[in-house]
Amino acid sequence: MKRKYNFGFDPVTKEHKVICLWTQHDDDSNVFCEVLTVGQTIWRRIHEQVPYYDFMDSQSVYSSGCIYWSNVYLEEKEEILDVDEVLVVFDVGREKFSGFVLDLLEVDGRVAILRVMSSYIVKLCIFDDDHGYSNKNSTNTTTSSNKNWTEVTITLPFS
Repeated sequence: MKRKYNFGFDPVTKEHKVICLWTQHDDDSNVFCEVLTVGQTIWRRIHEQVPYYDFMDSQSVYSSGCIYWSNVYLEEKEEILDVDEVLVVFDVGREKFSGFVLDLLEVDGRVAILRVMSSYIVKLCIFDDDHGYSNKNSTNTTTSSNKNWTEVTITLPFS
């Protein structure tokens, strides 16, 4: 078995947690997760499906109660799979995984990340180093800004 450890903090309960991702040496698609709350002595297995992802070769970052992993490709038995970039999120407090397919693109001369939320909602995170981005979109969008990133939520017509 291969394992990878991550550390997180639940801002609600003020607890620190250790997250361990396990996978078999010969089968990277069989991943499971265990969590240890600091101060306790028992690891708890997370029984939900861990998104198929190569955690062992990716970097992670903790921010605001969640651990994030990102990777451009997955490897399976010496063969590179053609997949979109994936962002996998582990909510430390809820002890739940979620995953998003990401696309990198250009919007009005700026770098943007497209995240598909559902079949009719997408989010654009647009990088703006001079804060000059202005939203000239229709009523099907909402925006919020955080330093150099502007998040635009677009609701597509339901088909």
